[in-house]
Amino acid sequence: MDTQKTYWFGRKRFGWGIGPKSWQGWLVSAVYVAVLIGLRHLGPKTLDHQVFLVLSIVSTLVFVGVIAWKFERRSPG
Repeated sequence: MDTQKTYWFGRKRFGWGIGPKSWQGWLVSAVYVAVLIGLRHLGPKTLDHQVFLVLSIVSTLVFVGVIAWKFERRSPG
């Protein structure tokens, strides 16, 4: 069995922040953007403003949770 962990997100080589490192990271990022775009187009027509805000916050928290779960943590030193 392969016991090596695969990380979907890692630190950027240049600049600040993190970014996708694998196709899974890119897929999660693309799905998150698609959800936000879908909410934006669906929002004004059928969703109440509070519902739109809650759904946006929940999708962002899920995205951040996936990043925290699959983020490459380097050991100090």
